[in-house]
Amino acid sequence: MDYHRRIYSFELAPQLGLQEIITEWSPHSIRTPYQTSWLVLCGDMLLMFITVDHWSRRIKDGGILKKVCTLHLDMSSKPAKWVVKKKLGSWAAFAGCDTKNMPLSNMNPERWGGRSNSLYYAESSPPWRVHELDSAHDPWDASIRQCVIYWGHYMKPLWVYPSMLYSDGASDHRVER
Repeated sequence: MDYHRRIYSFELAPQLGLQEIITEWSPHSIRTPYQTSWLVLCGDMLLMFITVDHWSRRIKDGGILKKVCTLHLDMSSKPAKWVVKKKLGSWAAFAGCDTKNMPLSNMNPERWGGRSNSLYYAESSPPWRVHELDSAHDPWDASIRQCVIYWGHYMKPLWVYPSMLYSDGASDHRVER
């Protein structure tokens, strides 16, 4: 995704090519000064997480509440559309305050004691904050701290690699010597 929020497909074979993926933006994805957003790849889903700031004097931790909105790029329609995604299923996403680090995703985080359908924020103290995406409580969350705002208002670049470059365990891509 570039500065103007255009998404491109980069092809290596049969010949080198770059093609823009025409997208229709959701009303939730309109850029505002109080919004931070980033891209995360969860399996075959390209997701955009958006946090929206709401200032409140009643909150002890800096007076900020954040609402998290998750969008999924639906490639089945032409043009592709960003649609609201209520649940991540068995996925969890991880983000941090440092803009040099890419957000990550993990399938079945229960294997190591984590929670599916959650967004984890790395902080200094405590080390993690967890936001459940489909929880029944108020979507405005004071536990998502100020650090997320320092990411800026522009998407960070995300490279998505074709499956031939990694192994998912279904097939063996090792070369014998």
